[in-house]
Amino acid sequence: MSTHDLICPTPHLPETSHPYRIGRMRRPGADPIGLTGLPDRRCDLDNLLRRLCCELLAAGGHWRRGRRLVATLGLRGTRALRQLAAYGHVHHRIRAILGVPGHGYCWGAIAGRAAYRRASCHAARMGRDWFFLATLYGRAAPAVQVAQLMFGFAAGPGGGQQPDELASLLASHQVGPEQLADAMIQVLREAPGGAAILRCLGRRHADLLLSERRAAILRGHLHDALATLDSTPVSAGSPAAIPP
Repeated sequence: MSTHDLICPTPHLPETSHPYRIGRMRRPGADPIGLTGLPDRRCDLDNLLRRLCCELLAAGGHWRRGRRLVATLGLRGTRALRQLAAYGHVHHRIRAILGVPGHGYCWGAIAGRAAYRRASCHAARMGRDWFFLATLYGRAAPAVQVAQLMFGFAAGPGGGQQPDELASLLASHQVGPEQLADAMIQVLREAPGGAAILRCLGRRHADLLLSERRAAILRGHLHDALATLDSTPVSAGSPAAIPP
């Protein structure tokens, strides 16, 4: 595998850190150019990312300690290494770079499913811990606080939140609040008891989920059906003729 094939064009990002430093551009999440000792030029940052990929590929699926990679790549510290990996994840969509605190980094495509599972489970536990703290310290009710955190990730430009790695990743996949809500509904559809929850929510929020035009059409159909029933003659042997 050629590491040059892993690096995608990034026309949405400046070629140097200069536009960020003078305030001409707002720095998106996961673009560490010029930060924590990382290169000020895009081509140099991409070359550094290629070197990271080469080191992990050369390890043959084995985990490499972060501090060893820092020394090999000449980075300022493990923070710079995390920023470089996030840059590869978000802006170049390199999913094979796996990082787990206490284990280090490895190339997932070689390490296999077990490595992906370990990285995913550890990240999910950490994510829930931070969600807990944000909910605990927030002023809103827990359910509202968690919902705001989730949809804040997909708010997009002008959403009132600082861009971070997750928001940038969702934006790169064109995921906004609508797509996030749709995915949550789909997960509920397939979960045990999820259909009942959706039906309950549908009744509770019918004014939003059912358009006024559709509601008017249904009311018209109901009015016509009732009028038809009122005008239908009742025979002596029909169930409707039996007194209550």
